[in-house]
Amino acid sequence: MANIFGKNLNQLMVETIDDLSSSANINNFSPGSMTRAILTTINRQTERMYTTFDINFARAFLSGARGKYLDYLGDMVGVQRLGSQTTSVAASNKNFRFFVDTGTFGDINNSQPISIPPNTQIKTHATATTSYITTSSNILPVNASEAFISVISTSAGSRGHINKGIMKYHDFRGYADATNNTLKVINNEGALTARDLESDINYKFRIANALLSAEKANSTALRLTALSVPGVANVIVTPRMFGIGTTDIIIQAVLPTVSTELVNTVKSAISDVEAYGTLVNVRGPKEYGIGLTMELTTRTKLDSNEQDQLSRTVDQAVLNYINRLNIAEPFQRNTVIQTVLTVSDKIKNVGTLTLPFRELSLFIPTALDDNKRREDLLDDFTPPIDGRVIVEPSLVDPIQVVFA
Repeated sequence: MANIFGKNLNQLMVETIDDLSSSANINNFSPGSMTRAILTTINRQTERMYTTFDINFARAFLSGARGKYLDYLGDMVGVQRLGSQTTSVAASNKNFRFFVDTGTFGDINNSQPISIPPNTQIKTHATATTSYITTSSNILPVNASEAFISVISTSAGSRGHINKGIMKYHDFRGYADATNNTLKVINNEGALTARDLESDINYKFRIANALLSAEKANSTALRLTALSVPGVANVIVTPRMFGIGTTDIIIQAVLPTVSTELVNTVKSAISDVEAYGTLVNVRGPKEYGIGLTMELTTRTKLDSNEQDQLSRTVDQAVLNYINRLNIAEPFQRNTVIQTVLTVSDKIKNVGTLTLPFRELSLFIPTALDDNKRREDLLDDFTPPIDGRVIVEPSLVDPIQVVFA
């Protein structure tokens, strides 16, 4: 934080040494001398008094500041409002890729490479409003079956956020077998690096904590820095997790899973506040997946269209409940049942009293986090302090609804 009215330690040391040199018979101010030690102690306390006055002065005006006046106050304490930005994904992130289901790119283009021009649109479907465009020309080699590309969102802010595996449409038709749509596209991970213009509420929070943030590598500084990264919903900081001089940071994304790109972005951000000699580990929580099948009994018989509509509504309600669980928050079977029962008056029961779910599975990560094992879940489940319950991403249809 910048001093508004005060002076920093270096200024105070220079002025007091100059003053003593001219007004007293003292000339030994070298590092290690008694005079230097006394001046350093006194001036450090004086600097802290100035800093306390500065932050209290800023906070006195903080509560009523709005808009541009809040920006002025932020400038005074050296904290800038975070602007909006688009989502940008580099080819090196290995996220967006063109591919063919069988064979190579040459097989669908008369044994010639395929040239994808810049500004080629990629969407969830042809009429979707959220889209990404390629940022440069991309050559898909004749003998390759996949190629990663760089893209950028056409919408600024959180409107450009996308989940994993939903961008499956592109408008490129310049290859021989285009009529059969054999050139495919997909995003391997979600994209969350965009952000909206920072709100006054969030900006005030960062200004109010500027004094703590200025101290290198304390937990508050690390947490606030990680939270400022777009796509981060929550942060847990554990000092000395792996011994003295280490800090463990677990990030929770606004989407169910934490992407490698988000972890790397947080690592880059905290590199500005971590102290030398401190090892900071950044990771997502251990992900415990849920898959379930439930049988609904309705008050009246529904036709197939009504069943499909009710099934989709129930599916979304259960997905929302599970995906909103925080790190270490338990998954509760009764909460799922109550959530489903409140979806529609048409639902009479969920399963039976002794068997509310036809199937309820928990997918537990292995020790190396390289695989998962499936277990039947017969009760509620509370993950460890570094774990989070999510809908199991490896299942094509993790939430299944059938009717009695």
